[in-house]
Amino acid sequence: MTGRLANGDRLSFSTGLNTFNQPAVDQIVNVPLRAAWIRQMGDFTTTLGAGVDVLNRLPLAPNLTASTSVPIGTSATLSFNLDYGPYKINATSLQNQIAAWRYGPNLFWQITPDTSLFSLVRLGHFSDGNWEQQSFSRLEQRLGEFTLAANLFNWQFSRDVETTSGYFSPPDFWVTNAELAWRSQVFEPVSCRVAANLGPQHLLGEWSLTYGYEALCTAQFNQVELDLGYSFSTVAAGTEGGDYSNRALRGQVRATF
Repeated sequence: MTGRLANGDRLSFSTGLNTFNQPAVDQIVNVPLRAAWIRQMGDFTTTLGAGVDVLNRLPLAPNLTASTSVPIGTSATLSFNLDYGPYKINATSLQNQIAAWRYGPNLFWQITPDTSLFSLVRLGHFSDGNWEQQSFSRLEQRLGEFTLAANLFNWQFSRDVETTSGYFSPPDFWVTNAELAWRSQVFEPVSCRVAANLGPQHLLGEWSLTYGYEALCTAQFNQVELDLGYSFSTVAAGTEGGDYSNRALRGQVRATF
């Protein structure tokens, strides 16, 4: 929920419900609570947020967020981001009460009306003493209702702690792929996007071919929007396959009032 104050500042409140299930680990239910303040100061947009994560069988965990963004020229935006909170990657990392500071810049550049570049770098410091470095870049070209994109992702940890702390922490992980997407107004209130990607990854010293696909449809009825989507990816599955393949079903409701 987001509202605007008389001076133009915005306040937002967000919550949700997450459940984490893993073999040999009791289910963990999480209700995140967060409030944020957003202010436009000249060319800068600043966000400050704080809250708590409520966990059914674990202590309350604080969460913090801060970001500021500034335009570069007329076609690019640079932002700096800082986040802290429990590392909600799976039930084991939550049960071990792993928390993380993650910080770094984002860059978005609208090179031409149909060509854009997005890039980010993240550094992370975990409560178990581990460090991470993460980067992602995406070059996208729109071709009418179609979009062609190239993605490059790298993730490195100082130590592999999967057997102790319980989270995926590869010493050197690379993924690069090409993505083709189609977006269109299927009929008057419904628009859909369908995408597929294919490319190599490097994990645990070996190369393998990965692929993924997703679909997302949005229906708009007056002041209410409904989203329903599905995605599948074999990224991080490794040469043995299956361990980290990901399937996601997503739904969302947005209302303006």
